[in-house]
Amino acid sequence: VWLGNTVCTDYRVVPWWYVPTPPHLSYKIFERQANREDYSRFSSSHSIVGVWDDHDYGINDGDNSFQYKSEHQQMFLDFLSEPHQSKRRRQQGLYASYTLKLPQTQPSDGTPPKREGGGGGGRNNPTTIAEVKLILLDVRFNREEWGASSSILGEEQWKWLESELRNSTAALHVIGTPLQVIPDQKPEEHWARSTKERNRLLDLLAKLKPPATLLISSGGCSAHTMTAELSVADCTGLPYPLYELSSSSMTQGGWWGWWRGLIQVFNARVVGNRFRAADTGPYSNINFGLIRVNWTIPNNPTVGLYIIGADNRTHIQTTLPLEALKTTSHYTADFCSETRFAAVRNSPSLLGWDLLKSFSVFGMCWLVYHFVRYFLKRPMLILPSKLE
Repeated sequence: VWLGNTVCTDYRVVPWWYVPTPPHLSYKIFERQANREDYSRFSSSHSIVGVWDDHDYGINDGDNSFQYKSEHQQMFLDFLSEPHQSKRRRQQGLYASYTLKLPQTQPSDGTPPKREGGGGGGRNNPTTIAEVKLILLDVRFNREEWGASSSILGEEQWKWLESELRNSTAALHVIGTPLQVIPDQKPEEHWARSTKERNRLLDLLAKLKPPATLLISSGGCSAHTMTAELSVADCTGLPYPLYELSSSSMTQGGWWGWWRGLIQVFNARVVGNRFRAADTGPYSNINFGLIRVNWTIPNNPTVGLYIIGADNRTHIQTTLPLEALKTTSHYTADFCSETRFAAVRNSPSLLGWDLLKSFSVFGMCWLVYHFVRYFLKRPMLILPSKLE
């Protein structure tokens, strides 16, 4: 599942100033990525779905004013090998949903599980079909300029999302959004920049109470905020905790160990996340997210959330019993007070001083990094000759 920035089709002139690439050149960028030997080999044997974020949308921090958004929509869908008759090619945005039907139990005698429509089935151990629904949101095509009341999804997408959740029969719902929903303290883009839209999403979940809803998101694409983390919020209006697994990035972050250490400290101590799950910590190197649903335990399936690094190690993980994410109330009667409820809904404003502190710390790290990098190109100045 792509959650954005599959490629960079905009061009950085200087840090934090980007210009869009003309569509005919953007197409070549998508084409080059799709034809990479490793990606082509992977995509030929796996189903890949996704949505865009700003850099594959076409412009850094892009909104609904981007002039090439319709052209880029078709390019992105070509990249995903989306069928030409797909309704995603005709709608205003890339939002989509997918329902996965999986065997919930395994037959005890080893015979193939019985699927819908018949065929196979273990003796005295019938297999039921469990549904997992993946919902992908487009936070670019219809987003207005940032403001406390600005729209992120647009009315058509909001109506579609409510219909998808209301009519769902899935046992597990995974909502994917390129921008983080629960974390609200980063200087970069996130849902909390529009308090109205973030609360509208939480209100919709609270009203419909879909069973076992999880959020997945990107952890950002700039070095100072790019991080994988697990967030959890109580008292959102749902009768169970709302978890969000954020991963980023798959290709950026393989810098020197000391530089990664600075970024790790920066993400943990300066940027912060008041909703970060205990004992999980941010991870700021190359990574991807993984959700593993275990249906083999009778009447007690589990959902595992993982962040896997390029070293093939698990750096963040938690396992949740699916039963704890059902519509029965997880909380005691007095746990979700009005104060707790308001604390989740009212995001702290990022004051000018907070922004200055964030970018000043990152700026110092950036200068040190390039200073050392400059001298490493001339190793005779500061290093023994054997390291040339």
